[in-house]
Amino acid sequence: MNSMYKYYFLVLIIILSSCGKKSEWTTKSDEALDFYLKGREAHVSFNSGKALDLYKKSFQADTSFAVVALFLADIYFDDGNKDSAKYFIEKSHQLVTKASRYEKLIINSTYAKFMGNGEKAKLMEDSLMTEYADRLDVKAMIARKAFANADYDLCREKYFEIIEEYPEYAMAYNMIGYSYAMQGYYRDAQMYFKKYVETAPNILNPYDSMAEFYMITGKYHETIDFLGKLVDEKKSSLDQNRFLAAVIYLKIADAYQNLGQLSKAIEYAEIAKNYLNSVQAAMHQINNFLFYLYFDLDDVDGMKNEYDRIKSNIPKVESNYLNILVKIKERNYIGAEKEIDDFCSKIQYKEKNYIKFVAILEGELAFARERYAVASDKFKTAVGIKGDIYPARIQNKYYISLGLDGKIDEAIEGLESILAKNPNNPVSLINICQFYYENDEVNKAKFYMQHLLKLWENADKDSPMMLRAMELKQNLQDY
Repeated sequence: MNSMYKYYFLVLIIILSSCGKKSEWTTKSDEALDFYLKGREAHVSFNSGKALDLYKKSFQADTSFAVVALFLADIYFDDGNKDSAKYFIEKSHQLVTKASRYEKLIINSTYAKFMGNGEKAKLMEDSLMTEYADRLDVKAMIARKAFANADYDLCREKYFEIIEEYPEYAMAYNMIGYSYAMQGYYRDAQMYFKKYVETAPNILNPYDSMAEFYMITGKYHETIDFLGKLVDEKKSSLDQNRFLAAVIYLKIADAYQNLGQLSKAIEYAEIAKNYLNSVQAAMHQINNFLFYLYFDLDDVDGMKNEYDRIKSNIPKVESNYLNILVKIKERNYIGAEKEIDDFCSKIQYKEKNYIKFVAILEGELAFARERYAVASDKFKTAVGIKGDIYPARIQNKYYISLGLDGKIDEAIEGLESILAKNPNNPVSLINICQFYYENDEVNKAKFYMQHLLKLWENADKDSPMMLRAMELKQNLQDY
């Protein structure tokens, strides 16, 4: 999902030199403006190193250029340099009095978010979208907010307006692709991811998005081959844009995990780490990947190690969430239940993402306790909340819980629906095999077992899922 966005709290206004108006940027220095606009181009191309250098040059040329300070804060925050981020966001707010109306709305809305005043930030964002609705970058802002609210039709409408006027605006093709993917329209998604690559062939992000399409449709070998060639052909680009280099290696790791080759998955996740060093915001994603890998392996020590590495650098809500998952795997069910109650008391529970978090935690706890009716009900709630590029992860939990609760026909139907979109989903494959076996439909069970074993022909032999597959295979042979 890194291809969609990677910013935490700053408003990312897309400003390209071809669609920006000089009068809207408050600087008397042509040199400062030139560096700034070139920095924006690098920034939206996910080349934060180059963008940082250009923003610094712009601010050196004009230390009163308020909006440059804002985007310096953006990069520093994303790189985990919170002190520098705080300095520059406060600097931008100090300089805002001399800025244009447009700049003031951008800076003040962001500062309000920084200070925790979401209501004030929303009012100013609404003013931006009302007063400057015809600007390409504000249309992009509207589109991104629509995407975040799962209003994918509005999202596409705004991006189509943008590319009609500005067909070189590559990010529009990316987001259109993701909007289709989120709704399961994978052919349309593939078409726009391809257009993204064609429009911006010299940057890395389009290739990562194309690989995302391969992943969500179960083309794991294609993902590895596609990104392997990219690594070979664009080595210098990887060295220059280390964040996206890490993202690419992490996606290779994810593909290996889905092929059951867990040792290789860990190996590539470690390569991704080497590209990032101490970039905390990005390291978080890698540690998160490893945390869930160990979660699936029932490796509590591995989960704890990854959690300890990131707990002080992630939002408190997420830290609590991961800690509860650790307690569930430790079988500390009373402690987990208490912390879920405490978790609910500290969050804005009415927000859909928090409702989903709680539903997943309650589902995992019930599942671990073998209370499958409760688990299926909780996971059903989580499944119903849109906004996940990989919905099958929670859908699998829901359908497996149904099956374990005795609703085998419903479970099979649900797993079939997942496999219709991704015929190589390993969790769906092994569980539909199990349920067909329990339903005495052995030929169907054998069909899915053969599919899984072919997919996992190079899988680690001692992984829990592979051991389970071998046991199930033997049961089918003995039937």
